[in-house]
Amino acid sequence: MASDLYSTVYDQTAVEQNEQNNTHGCGFTEPRWSSEEKSYERTTIQRIQETSAAHKQPTDCPWTQLKVVLDVQPVAPNHQVGAVWTVDQWKTVRWSEAVWQENKPDSYGGYSEIWEVEMVDSQTPTPVKFWYALYAENSQGVRVWDNNSGLNYEKVII
Repeated sequence: MASDLYSTVYDQTAVEQNEQNNTHGCGFTEPRWSSEEKSYERTTIQRIQETSAAHKQPTDCPWTQLKVVLDVQPVAPNHQVGAVWTVDQWKTVRWSEAVWQENKPDSYGGYSEIWEVEMVDSQTPTPVKFWYALYAENSQGVRVWDNNSGLNYEKVII
């Protein structure tokens, strides 16, 4: 059975601390990878929708964030979902792991999992252009990419 991955970008006005993440100054965190064993069914990625992004720049510590909410189908244990992204045209690459939020009914009579992934940059002056691709990984370690048909997704935050 194939599963689908849908994505939506939402506004975020603050970056929350998470004790399981690495803290890198300026009060924001950068996710680190879990060492847990990966397991879930074969995955395909079907689409992404961007709705908005947020920028906040206090005088003492500027940062820019893009938040993506993912809908993964079907429900299965131990999914590995996230984004690979950059703000410098892929000269450097950053990885952000998605965090599971909830399971909810889908339009096919089953259930889907809701995940969130945050991409935070504190080093680039505005406007900031994010380039990113999304991924999901199955129990056999097979990673499937949603990279906008090879073009990667782009979002400029002013």
